[in-house]
Amino acid sequence: METRFEFRRVSKVYSPKNRRKQRKLQEQTGKEKPSPFVSALNGVDLKIYERQINALVGESGSGKSTLAKILIRLEDYDSGEILFQGKDLCSF
Repeated sequence: METRFEFRRVSKVYSPKNRRKQRKLQEQTGKEKPSPFVSALNGVDLKIYERQINALVGESGSGKSTLAKILIRLEDYDSGEILFQGKDLCSF
């Protein structure tokens, strides 16, 4: 079966846009000064084959929506590479 999409070590980091998000992060981590950055994806490796049904499942905040937005090019990724039928997705 031919690989349609291949994610290789794809990462995406967001910077909180407002104080409320920073406070929420502070409460969740218990740190006095939370990191100003949130890692949505960290080194994702994934192959999606043609003629297969795939499901992306995970906890809230685990990066599912970010991965889907990157796949349909609504967002850019910070590092790694994504191939579509063996060619770099950025070349399309």
